[in-house]
Amino acid sequence: YDLFKVPAWVSMRWTREDHDRLQSGSFGRPFAPDEELPLYAQAGDSYDFATSAMERGHMARHEDNEAWGGDNSDFGCRMSNIVPQHKDMNGEAWNDLEELHQDVVTDLSVNIDTVWVISGPILENGQPEFTFGNGVAVPMGTYKVVGWFDGAGDFQARITS
Repeated sequence: YDLFKVPAWVSMRWTREDHDRLQSGSFGRPFAPDEELPLYAQAGDSYDFATSAMERGHMARHEDNEAWGGDNSDFGCRMSNIVPQHKDMNGEAWNDLEELHQDVVTDLSVNIDTVWVISGPILENGQPEFTFGNGVAVPMGTYKVVGWFDGAGDFQARITS
């Protein structure tokens, strides 16, 4: 949503092999505007936490991006992968949702080694709950879709918001 300076959706493929590559430690979180976007569509790198109570919520999880190396981790911290989330949501419920796809690929009893994850903001009637800063949209909520192919080759999905 270039006019609202947030992504419409973000997707990634996540495998058991990706999970196995995760390492302890971190490449850091170098939040930055996405300079590949036109200037009018770029969110700043800070949501002015002191006055907004908003945190930067990754749509493609930061820890997952680290499995693919430092460059990918840096790209995952561009604001085009970020949606404002209330601090209680970002650190609690959203964090729980972010871990679901990891649980799927590591649970050998379900025999799913690859999932597709799509995340994004929920804008009611195409409008945010409100905007702040340089026009960054605060959505009504966020969603996450985790999908996979079952043993019969049929695509299955779990949607959470």
